[in-house]
Amino acid sequence: MAAVPDNHAVRHLQRILTCAFLFLGCFGYSTHSLLPPHIKTVALADVGNSTTRPGLAEDLTTALLRAFASDRSLRITSIDKADLIVSVNVNSYSRSPSVYDASQSISGYDIAIGANVSAKDAVRDEEFFAGSVLARSSYNPDSRDEDTAVQEAVAKLASEIVRQMVSTW
Repeated sequence: MAAVPDNHAVRHLQRILTCAFLFLGCFGYSTHSLLPPHIKTVALADVGNSTTRPGLAEDLTTALLRAFASDRSLRITSIDKADLIVSVNVNSYSRSPSVYDASQSISGYDIAIGANVSAKDAVRDEEFFAGSVLARSSYNPDSRDEDTAVQEAVAKLASEIVRQMVSTW
């Protein structure tokens, strides 16, 4: 017959293991950016729009400035003083049906906005980041309009671009 472990000993072991997992889980995590130490400032060189949806470049410029200011990892400055120069081109915009009701009528849409992003390390005169970023937003036309969903997708796109900048290195 196997010995039954003491409940006190089991609880003690559980506490030790829980503390160990919590402690070990914290290694490697930081709320600070992963930017190289010489990159402290950012500027938007150009935000273009290659889609047929008007206003996306202007909306994304505003959203990017807000997102960089909110993140606070980089200080926004002029191009001639920036350590990191970011260029963005919105290259895709789509609105597609995503939800149908019982009578097969459209009751929801997905908005998808994609952009090519490049960032230059102006201090070292080299490419810092190049890639594509995509953001989505869904909406029900009975409760919200397309423009509101577009603004949400633009804000998500800006947040993702900033996240890529401060965590890619």
